[in-house]
Amino acid sequence: MHKELRPGLLESFYKRGLKYELEGNGHEIRSQIWVTVLYGEITLYTELKIDLFVDG
Repeated sequence: MHKELRPGLLESFYKRGLKYELEGNGHEIRSQIWVTVLYGEITLYTELKIDLFVDG
C-alpha cells in the first residue's frame, strides 16, 4: 500500500488504506475508539484513542 500511495501523505490516508486492506481480508475493524481506565471503583476518561482495533 505504501508503495502504491507513495510517501508524503497524511497519516490518515495510510490508516484508511490499511483499514480497507484488512477488511478485504476478512478482519473486523473498529477505529478511533476512546480509551477509558478503571481505577478502583472509578472510571478515568483519557485523551487516548486506539487508531485501529482489529478482530476485537
